[in-house]
Amino acid sequence: RLNGNLTISQSNHTLQSSYVSSAVESKIEINLRKGDVDYITNKATEISTFWFIDCKYYGQTSDFVFKYNFTKPDEERSIEALVVASYEPPTTTTVAPTTTSTTTTTPAPSNNTTLKPAVTTTIKPSVTTTLKPSIQTNTSTAVPETKNLSFPYVCVNTSMVPPDPKKTYGYFQRNVHVK
Repeated sequence: RLNGNLTISQSNHTLQSSYVSSAVESKIEINLRKGDVDYITNKATEISTFWFIDCKYYGQTSDFVFKYNFTKPDEERSIEALVVASYEPPTTTTVAPTTTSTTTTTPAPSNNTTLKPAVTTTIKPSVTTTLKPSIQTNTSTAVPETKNLSFPYVCVNTSMVPPDPKKTYGYFQRNVHVK
């Protein structure tokens, strides 16, 4: 399990209290313990941070940072982040070489000489390439379709989705009051 803190900054100032301004963008960041950062950056093949506000999924980032505007004052909001480090080897693709086969047929000449044209056949193998999905930093407030997404730990979902034993998780949560 990954350890650290969820911090919020506004106007380049890290907030110490639970109050955030509705007039300024918030930079929400996961600050992992140094040993955890060193381990996953050296061993993991993929690191993703999934961001939730009030149990709504707002996307994933490949770093530990998410920017968000809390626009409605006098509300209490819940921020959750799930950091997932995967150790599965990346998918590799092998491309088969192009094969060319040439056959030439020349018949023996007879009294009525008629030459048949040479026949050339080229066979190309089919090539299948599997690409890992790209990771994008999502800074919009649009909410993607979440019907088919399930995350362990998030929104008190600790027992419904079992964690993958081939991955390391870090769950971070903080409540804020918008002013």
